Amino acid sequence: KPQGGIDPLALERALNAALRPTPYLRSLSLLDANGRIVASSNPRNLGAHVDTRGFFPATGPESNVLRIDVPWRGRDFDTAKPPAAAPPNSPDPGFIPVLHKLSGGRQALWLLAALNPDYFANHFSQLLDPAEGHVQWLRYDTRLLLSTHPNDVPGTMADNGITPEGLAQRESGRLTHRLSDGRHTLTAYR
Repeated sequence: KPQGGIDPLALERALNAALRPTPYLRSLSLLDANGRIVASSNPRNLGAHVDTRGFFPATGPESNVLRIDVPWRGRDFDTAKPPAAAPPNSPDPGFIPVLHKLSGGRQALWLLAALNPDYFANHFSQLLDPAEGHVQWLRYDTRLLLSTHPNDVPGTMADNGITPEGLAQRESGRLTHRLSDGRHTLTAYR
């Protein structure tokens, strides 16, 4: 078994089986302690390096908290550009990397998912007429992950009325807020 006991072909089959019923994911991969993809549902991802320092929240190596990066440009990790290296105003919404530490085993591994923002934007657009409003997904640090509004830029800070102090007081909630352009928003968080 190459790569310290990891059988990439067996893991690729298992990751593909997990991916099949999830149209909102582009790929599932395993990341080693060096940030290298060692198994993936997309074989082209193998060997790609993922810098996890931008994932939120910043945690220690033993934490198994779900962590989210801002959207990357590209279809998957094999050809994607992290936010800092992506061309500005690229029309491709890319994907949203999500990272979760796996427990057990002899070596540190992380499950790395590429969320497909198109799936969610299309779903929200079917539920909410654009004349009535739009939907945004935000990280807790107010970075915009996806939006149904065509002028919103994923990865930027969003004006939503949520403050770090408010989040520290309540794990979940909702609030109304008037944006700088006069529009009213309803924000729900958890």
